[in-house]
Amino acid sequence: MRDKLTLIYANDGVSLIPVAGDPSGAKVVNPHTFISTTAAIQQVYAIARRLGELDPENAKFFRDNGRRYALEIRKLRAEFDAQIAGANLGLFRCATMHSGYDYILQELGLQVTAVIEPRHGVEPTARQLAETIDRIKAADVNVLFAEKYFASKLSDTIREATGVMMYSISHISSGEYTPEKFIDEMRENLATLALAINDAAKDG
Repeated sequence: MRDKLTLIYANDGVSLIPVAGDPSGAKVVNPHTFISTTAAIQQVYAIARRLGELDPENAKFFRDNGRRYALEIRKLRAEFDAQIAGANLGLFRCATMHSGYDYILQELGLQVTAVIEPRHGVEPTARQLAETIDRIKAADVNVLFAEKYFASKLSDTIREATGVMMYSISHISSGEYTPEKFIDEMRENLATLALAINDAAKDG
């Protein structure tokens, strides 16, 4: 059945972030492209374009829908930019529980100092955790991002050991689907990022 399905590759045209390969030596890329406004817009356009190719009679409908949705995403970015206007981004130094937030942080010009989990859902060994805590302290990291719906005891351990401020970001992949889910949760994510940036600026 799968062989008969037409697949749309939404990441065509998206610049993918490489991550360390697995033990087999395979090349691996970070799959969390959708947690980003820029990549999300590219994905919307890619889907709309491909649907138009598959159904030419409705191509204009898909194109117009894609443009409307992309505009909603652009509005989210404008709201975020207004929220951090004047903040000193140089005072923001973050670590993340795993690499799910790399695309949105890279898009905003923010670097990740340390990633806690070697892979999503795989907790680091005691030695890896100790080394990560040392890196966080050495780099004077002041913000830690954890996944909203899957809080880990590790995040509390790291917060207690380093004094970082902790914030939660949604992966937009849990819970019941609604047409508004992506926009609503990305708005919340960007508001959380803005709060963390402004808090770091005050604390710095």
